[in-house]
Amino acid sequence: MHITKSLFKEFTDTPKLAWYHINDKEIYQKIQENMYWSMDWAAIGQSVEDLVKQLYKDKIMIEIDTTNLDYKHRHQSYHQKSSKALDEKPDVLYQAGFATDTLFAKTDFLVKNESWTYDLVEVKSKNTIRNDNTDQTLAEDLVSDVSFQRYVLQQTLGKKFSWKCFIMHLNKKFRKHGEIRPDEILLQEVIDNDLMTDDAIQWLLAIMKSDLSLNIEDFNTKYPYDGGDYFTYFWKEPPKKSIRNIAGIDKKKKKALYDARKILIDNITDEDILNILSKKDGGDSKSSKFMNLWKQRETVVDKESIREKLSALVFPLFFYDYETICFPVPVLDWLGPRWQTVVQYSVHRIEQDGTITHKDCIINPGEMNNKRIIDSIVKDLENGKGTYIVRNKAFECGRNKESWILYPEHTKAFETINNNTFDLMTIFSEQLYFDRRFLWSASIKKVLPVLTNISYDDLDVGNGWVAMNLLYQIQQGNITWAELEQSIKNLLTYCEQDTWAMVRIWEIVKEKIG
Repeated sequence: MHITKSLFKEFTDTPKLAWYHINDKEIYQKIQENMYWSMDWAAIGQSVEDLVKQLYKDKIMIEIDTTNLDYKHRHQSYHQKSSKALDEKPDVLYQAGFATDTLFAKTDFLVKNESWTYDLVEVKSKNTIRNDNTDQTLAEDLVSDVSFQRYVLQQTLGKKFSWKCFIMHLNKKFRKHGEIRPDEILLQEVIDNDLMTDDAIQWLLAIMKSDLSLNIEDFNTKYPYDGGDYFTYFWKEPPKKSIRNIAGIDKKKKKALYDARKILIDNITDEDILNILSKKDGGDSKSSKFMNLWKQRETVVDKESIREKLSALVFPLFFYDYETICFPVPVLDWLGPRWQTVVQYSVHRIEQDGTITHKDCIINPGEMNNKRIIDSIVKDLENGKGTYIVRNKAFECGRNKESWILYPEHTKAFETINNNTFDLMTIFSEQLYFDRRFLWSASIKKVLPVLTNISYDDLDVGNGWVAMNLLYQIQQGNITWAELEQSIKNLLTYCEQDTWAMVRIWEIVKEKIG
């Protein structure tokens, strides 16, 4: 078994994923698909590496050609090609791979320094690489990633390797104005002092070799479920009444319940509520309130509290929803790395007499900024006249703040909109409307099928990840004209359904409270 960089990272982060990687490729692939949906993250990461290549355009660079590798002995074959390229003493070696008898590491860039040895430059599509703590420690996934590479390079390159390690990442202060200059968007940071010792790596490698050869029962005994991502550990969705549906329950509490074999909400006792779920001070927590409602086994509607909330809404009502794109390298002008920006919206407007109108807007192929979209949404939201209803206040209001930073002329309008925004989901998150079939979730995807017959199952675009990818492809002009009309139609249908779903939930809740 060759231990690769990706396998080493998986084991240090999620041991069960590493076990599947070695022992069950089919399940491993299912987990990967579940994690990444339709997004081509490899291509997105490549966009940053392409910027680094531009940075080195005046240097002699060799890129390793892997098209004719001996697949059976691919790691050694890759090593031989890389070693041969290194013998030519290029300024930069790109996508090189080096192997020992049991280890393999593929590098981003090896860059010749003034001493004619090579530094390791790892490229990350992040705009920050350190934790937000007092010591500003390097993110754990980066520590394992670069530590493993350095360890392999020490053993394979000998004196050709300088032992110096850098991370090249995105400058969060950068803003796009026309063509992107690599020297403005990229930052390089030395991380030698942040990495693992050789002894620590050797200890981990010994554990990996032993534990990844265990059968599934013994592995699960040594590495029980820790309350993390359910699908990654069990490679299936949690049961409908899983404790994972309990909103706000943290990883430690989940683990405590799982350790006590409390897998389903129905398994939770009053003692569990007191000892695990409730607040430390013994107060009335969300968890205990939920369990008390759950035990009643009937729908509970706090009509007075809901009526008080809804009566405060001023007509006209605007039910609106955004679709966004968010990528490491900004694709629209005036944006920074990883800015999440609005490129589509839907609005349902309701008058006091019940009249409903709908408006929407979507980005055009090749459009280089979203000013048209933002100008249009401000107009369609009538500059703050009325009440604005969303299903995730933090998200929509956050996008509005970003928009007024980009377009200060709309600051007053967006501030007014944010100040008059009502989150429809609070009716459910505060358990004013309780139904066991919601499974203690305020998500529109859980509430909607209980209250209405509206479904996303038959839509060609059925979730935000698919929408983001398709919107990006449209903006980049990657969709053929033959497919463009249908793609735009599918996106408009998806976004309109989001706002119509809120309208229907609001209508049904109003009927319930009389």
